[in-house]
Amino acid sequence: MIVVLLVAAINVNAQKEIDPSKSTVTFVIGNSGADVEGKMNGLNGEITFDEADLSTAKFTVNIPIKGLRSGNSMRDEHLQEEEFFDKINFPSITFESTSVEKKEGYYLLVGELGMKGISKSVSIQFIYKDNKFDGKLSINRTDFNVGGDDYSDSIGEKVEIRISCTLK
Repeated sequence: MIVVLLVAAINVNAQKEIDPSKSTVTFVIGNSGADVEGKMNGLNGEITFDEADLSTAKFTVNIPIKGLRSGNSMRDEHLQEEEFFDKINFPSITFESTSVEKKEGYYLLVGELGMKGISKSVSIQFIYKDNKFDGKLSINRTDFNVGGDDYSDSIGEKVEIRISCTLK
């Protein structure tokens, strides 16, 4: 019995890989007066998470730009170009956690979001259940020089992001 409990305790805090086939990032942004929804496939990385000891939590996440889909192939190609995500020079978006704390009904994950060579601290609210994390955050695309100011008349600055992440 003690061996089983010890193995279970070790596995709770073990570093686990994200399952890209069961994980996705979705987003919503205003575009010419309408909301445009999209998703980014290929979410990958490693997570260490133990609800009983949040001081050991570590999230290292990578999202490849090539997995961006908005439902319009011409727009998807344009978003890969230099003025938006610049896939050639910056092939992925990264996230590295700095802290996790328990709040009433959710967790608050804080870390550095890297996009186009710019890193900003962000906070992600998430819930955790059955090896799955569901989170949300808002960012300003211009903080990361995505689209710049050239599109301020047609594309909103605020991007609502939802993350669904399942561990292997």
